[in-house]
Amino acid sequence: MDIVAANGDGTGGRELFGVPREVSYFNTAGIAPTLTASLEAGRAALAWRARPWEIRTDDWFDGAERRRTLFASLVGATAADIALIPATSYRCATAAANVAVGPGRQVVVLDGESAGAVPLDVREVRPDFLFAVGYKWLLGPFGLGCLYVDPAHHGGRPLEENWIVRRDARDFSRLVDYRDAYQDGARRFDVGQRTEFELTPMAVAALEQMNAWTPSGVARALARHTARIGAAAQAAGWTVPEPRGPHMLGVHLPAGVRPRLLVYLEARGIHTAACGDALRISPHMHTTDEDVDRLTAAFRRHH
Repeated sequence: MDIVAANGDGTGGRELFGVPREVSYFNTAGIAPTLTASLEAGRAALAWRARPWEIRTDDWFDGAERRRTLFASLVGATAADIALIPATSYRCATAAANVAVGPGRQVVVLDGESAGAVPLDVREVRPDFLFAVGYKWLLGPFGLGCLYVDPAHHGGRPLEENWIVRRDARDFSRLVDYRDAYQDGARRFDVGQRTEFELTPMAVAALEQMNAWTPSGVARALARHTARIGAAAQAAGWTVPEPRGPHMLGVHLPAGVRPRLLVYLEARGIHTAACGDALRISPHMHTTDEDVDRLTAAFRRHH
């Protein structure tokens, strides 16, 4: 598997995806394209899973721990701070079960959140919980999200009581001797079947590449693109709200322009997303200057 660092200006990465040259994809905030390395890892994992006699005891744990460690490095955490969970709804339920909220207390959320595409250090932000789905900015498959849990909550109540999060779970010879004690840190919050033999290698391949690029490298690359797109939209007389992160922007269009522009873009292989009265544009490391040129040319045509 090829792991490629970002260039000095933050660019570089189209060759690692299977995005055809004639496609300009700007909808990472909806679902990201898959890295070629992740596809290869997924194919190999499916073939391996078909031969269960080759699966060792450690294989039930090692891939999940690798995924946990790689995500932790993207957000300034330790592996012990990370739980492996499937979805945003699971995160919300976990947080709700473990944060005391009453009169006079407030729940605060990040504005313009994103992990991997924007530098984020939990040691500075100090959230109680921070969650990232795997299939957007982290370039992974569905159902494999990661949850940061502040150490103050490591002794909290998990949503599930499954065997794999118990202490000494690797000792299969005593698997039915259930322990009350959990593994260390946030692992008690892991979803059951976190092993995900078929999908975990895809997520690991993606997280390895994200760590090679680094969040700051990704942010530099995306900031170049969104700055150009934002300037072109403003030159067309459209509104681009500020402040915003480097990884995406919304372009507010006149009512008569949006439907015509969307049809025009789609017909030419330029993929964005409609959100209310805005056009949401979210590139990633597959995005090239040529993609941006195609999009901004469409802006000039429809201003």
